[in-house]
Amino acid sequence: MIDPTSPLTSNGNILLYVGHPTIMIITWLTFDDTLHSFVEYGEKQMNMSIEGSCAVFIDPENSALWRYIHRATLTQLVAGTTYRYRVGSNYGWSSVFSFTALSPREGGGYELAVYGDLGNENARSLGKIQKLAQDGEIDMVLHVGDFAYNMDTDNGRVGDEFNRQIEPVAAYVPYMTAVGNHEVS
Repeated sequence: MIDPTSPLTSNGNILLYVGHPTIMIITWLTFDDTLHSFVEYGEKQMNMSIEGSCAVFIDPENSALWRYIHRATLTQLVAGTTYRYRVGSNYGWSSVFSFTALSPREGGGYELAVYGDLGNENARSLGKIQKLAQDGEIDMVLHVGDFAYNMDTDNGRVGDEFNRQIEPVAAYVPYMTAVGNHEVS
């Protein structure tokens, strides 16, 4: 059971690829300020650590809705190497996840899952995408809009639930997004 009042609660880990296989940006959300943002990572043991940054998001339509967005950039990664990692602070840590630094597949190129219109309800393809991501069958995801359908609904709880639902994908492969009509409104 997730306790949304706990500063330890991660609201979703999202890996973002930034144009080079030796770099990975890890972004995660919490409901409270944790003062510091850390990623512990490594190949077999998580023997490396990096401090990230934190920015507060306050919904301009609802000043009671605050989310803390943490971000850390891992550099000097080795293409094709699998890294284990966890995010957290002195208040507590996430589960351990893993990702493989991007490397072109045999014959060149990457395997992408590209989709849009994935909401909290009726997300029939999510289980298949999770399996593909965790089994290394895809290298990244491009979500072309309409995530969760109105993420700000119910004081942001719709967006929070959506982030929890995609975490089993986004914590393992880069998850890139493009704005759809539901994100514009």
